Amino acid sequence: MKFTAEVRSETDTWAKALYASNMWIFQSTQQEILKFLNEREYLCTPGFLIRRQIQILFPDFIAAAQKLLPAPTDIANLEETKNVPWDAGFVAALARVLSTKILNLDSEQWEDYLADKRICQRQTAVRLIFALNMNDEIAAKFLISNGHSLFSVRNPFDFICKFCLSCKPRLSYAEASAMLNEFETRLADISPQENPSKPKIGMTTKMISEMESIAKNDKISETDKRQRFISYMLRHEGEFVRKVNGVYPSGFSLQNISRLRILMKYLAIVYPGDIVLGRDDEEVAVPVKRDGAGVPKNYEELTRAMYYPQNIELKDYMELGLPAAGAELNAFYSSVPFNREVLIRLKRLSDTLRAIMRAEKNPTNAQDIQRSTIMILAYFFITGYLYTKKELADTLTAEIANDLAKADDEEERKLLEGLEHVMTNLENIADSQEPIKIYIESLNWLLKSFSFSEFYPPFVLDRFMLICLLADPLNAPLRDVHEKSLHFLIQLVIDENYRLN
Repeated sequence: MKFTAEVRSETDTWAKALYASNMWIFQSTQQEILKFLNEREYLCTPGFLIRRQIQILFPDFIAAAQKLLPAPTDIANLEETKNVPWDAGFVAALARVLSTKILNLDSEQWEDYLADKRICQRQTAVRLIFALNMNDEIAAKFLISNGHSLFSVRNPFDFICKFCLSCKPRLSYAEASAMLNEFETRLADISPQENPSKPKIGMTTKMISEMESIAKNDKISETDKRQRFISYMLRHEGEFVRKVNGVYPSGFSLQNISRLRILMKYLAIVYPGDIVLGRDDEEVAVPVKRDGAGVPKNYEELTRAMYYPQNIELKDYMELGLPAAGAELNAFYSSVPFNREVLIRLKRLSDTLRAIMRAEKNPTNAQDIQRSTIMILAYFFITGYLYTKKELADTLTAEIANDLAKADDEEERKLLEGLEHVMTNLENIADSQEPIKIYIESLNWLLKSFSFSEFYPPFVLDRFMLICLLADPLNAPLRDVHEKSLHFLIQLVIDENYRLN
C-alpha cells in the first residue's frame, strides 16, 4: 500500500536527520520526537484500518452515508494517502449507516472507532475482522494496533477463528461461536479438563498445517469440514489452554518459549546485574540469578538490569503525571499511542515474561508471546551487545558459538545463526554510513526468529525502538558506554509526554 511506503520513507528521512543533528538534549527535539511518535497521520491506527477497509470493500456504505448529508463531502482515498481524518460530519453519517448494517454497535461506538477516539476490546476486534472481511495481514495489523495479541493456535476460539477465516467461502463469527460451543460440549463428555494430556513442542506448526488442509479441502462439504476440524481439535485437546474464570488465556507456543529461554539466557550474559548503593554508600553488585541452563530465574531482576544501569527508576517516570483513578481519564491515557504501545509495555515486561514462561509447567494459565515483547527484547539484545564491556561481549560470542556447535534442533540453529549474523552486522555499525539499515535488519532477524512480521514504521513501538537505537548521545565507539539510548530518551521524552497530556 502507498501508505506503508510513504510512512517508511518519511520515517527513514526523519530518523536520518535526527541522527545527524545529534541534539537530543534540546526541548524542541524532545517535543519533535513525541509529535512524530503520536502523529496519527503516520500511524497504523485501528480507525484508519476500519475506514480503509470499508472504503475498499463496502463502497455502498460510503454512498449511503453521503446521501444523509446536505451535500456530498470529499473524503481522502486511504488507499492512496496517509492516515488522514475524514470530515466529522461524514464520519457521523457513516456511523449511523454502520449501526444498522454491521454488528450490534450503536452509532456513537462506531463514530468513536472510526475517529480513533477509543480502541476495540479484543472480542469486538475479532468480530470486526470477520464483519469487514479482513485478510490475514490486515487482521494482524488490526489486532496489534488495538494492543491485542495475534490469533493463537493454542487458544481454542482463536484456532477456530483461523479455520473459519481460511475456509472458502469464509465462515462467519456466529459459525465460529457455534463451533466453539460444540467443541466445549464434546470435550466435557470425553476428557476431564483438570487432567489434560501434555502439550508437545513443535505442534503449533503442525496444527496450522492440518487446519489449512481441512479448510481448503474443496472435495468435502462445509458441514464435513466443521466436523473434521472439531474432531481434530478433540484428538489434540491437550494442546489447548483451558478457561480461567470463564475466559481463555491468549495461548502459548512451546517452541517460541524455548527460543525465548535462549534469548533471555544471552540477555543475562550482557546484563549480569545492576550496581546499587549499599551500606556506607558502597557500590554493591546485585547479580541476576540464573538456573543451571543460564536462564534467569527472576524476570524482574533481568528487566531491572536492562532498565536501570545507573539506578534510573523507570517506575518513577511511569508514575509521573498518571491520571487519577477514573475510567474516563484512564481511557484517555491509554488512547495515546505512545503511552499504550511504549510505556505500558515497558512497565509490564517482567510480568509479561513471567506469564509467558508459566506455560512450560502449567499451560492452563499461560500467556502467548506477543510481537511487542520480542521487539523490546530485540532492542535490549542489540544495545546490550553494542554497549556492554568487551569481556562480556566476548563471553556472549563464545557462548552462542558453543551452543550452535551442540544444537541438534533446526529451529534452535536458525535462532543461533541469526544472532551470530546480527552481532557480525553490529560489529561494523560504528563505521557504517547506513546505521538505520543495520538496526532494522537486526530487528527483523530477531522478529522473524519468532515468526513475527518485520519492522513496520507505522507502528509506534517499532518507531520508538528505532529512534532509541539511533539516539546514541556519545556516538562511536560504542563499547563501555554506560548511558544507553532507551534510558536517555526516557529521561528526555517521558516527562515531556506527561506535560503534553
